[in-house]
Amino acid sequence: MNLEGDKMVSIKKMRLRLEEVRNELEMDLERIIRQNEELEEISEELLGERLADEIVEQVVEQEFVATITRRIKEAFE
Repeated sequence: MNLEGDKMVSIKKMRLRLEEVRNELEMDLERIIRQNEELEEISEELLGERLADEIVEQVVEQEFVATITRRIKEAFE
């Protein structure tokens, strides 16, 4: 293959890997949301009140950002 053909194959592989990462991230986000909903339920049972929405949003955001970072690094190692 020539250099241009090699670049096309490489770009195609990269695009496919990014699509895989996107699908994995969608599943991760669903898992993170589900886990935080469970955490809210547990906190309500143990403490008698649910966690504030702001706290839950912050936890979900931090966890998802960390997951995105990890998945992208893994995709291109």
